[in-house]
Amino acid sequence: MFLRSAGGDARRPSRRATKKVFAALLIRPCVVLVVSLAAGVAAPATTLRLHGSSVVAQALAAASPVLKTELGIEIKIYPEGGSTSAIQAVGAGSAEVAMTTRPLTAEDRSGYPARRFHETLIGVQAVAFIVGADLWESGVRSLTAEQAQAIYEKRAKNWKEFGGADQALKFYNPTRGQGVWELFAAWSYGDIRKTPLPKGLELVSSGRDARNSVQFSGGSVSVASMRWVDRKTIFALSVPDASGALVEPTTEHIRALRYPITRPLYLVVGDRPVGPAKKLIDFMLSPRGQQAVMKAEHVPIGEAEPVAAP
Repeated sequence: MFLRSAGGDARRPSRRATKKVFAALLIRPCVVLVVSLAAGVAAPATTLRLHGSSVVAQALAAASPVLKTELGIEIKIYPEGGSTSAIQAVGAGSAEVAMTTRPLTAEDRSGYPARRFHETLIGVQAVAFIVGADLWESGVRSLTAEQAQAIYEKRAKNWKEFGGADQALKFYNPTRGQGVWELFAAWSYGDIRKTPLPKGLELVSSGRDARNSVQFSGGSVSVASMRWVDRKTIFALSVPDASGALVEPTTEHIRALRYPITRPLYLVVGDRPVGPAKKLIDFMLSPRGQQAVMKAEHVPIGEAEPVAAP
């Protein structure tokens, strides 16, 4: 390789000039390689912070894998505190979404006047007293709160006390502190804090355990979500509403919140949903999102993709 001088004579380049040329040739493809690799890296997922009810969180946790892989949304769930503290977290900006089991109130809104809170109902938690075919066929079709208290406190011993057959009564108590127990206790006693702690109760740790215990133990009753009711071997009892009218736990009554042992499941954002928050809410209202609500043993408010029979 030769360079031409100003006078037109060709001369051999210096060793230093040659090194500079080769260095330039070596560096250039390296720069292209780095840019190409950077362009091939997937964009990081958008993170949303969700605070509030552990009951609502069950549905979001079931949806989490799809949210991340298909929508690029990673959710971080903080199931501490109740609905009020979760709404306050959104109002203060320390969370993007609140998971609540009650609608917004005027007090919630007045605490953060700059916010235009927006709530979306994604499902309903409902639990029922469940019995087997033996009790159902003997005429046990409903329970009142007072009767539920007598059963829970082990004062009731026989189903004939409630219009059933002369059959020993056995109650399987859902584990205290779980969402099912909380809803049962709040309805039966009006306030969880008033619920006593009877000794000697047989505990069931899940809806499946409650279903199996009732199905294979005559004269038994327990409390479970509606997912475990098939109306063939396991039946759900009606309960009275505030007026005293018996309400059957049908899907229609649950979605309308007419059935008393329910609570709504809301997602609350600080303003009109946009961006990742809107994508999250839209997904939870879609058939696959409603399927996640069902997987969490709650009742969807809309059309849901099928869930395998328990």
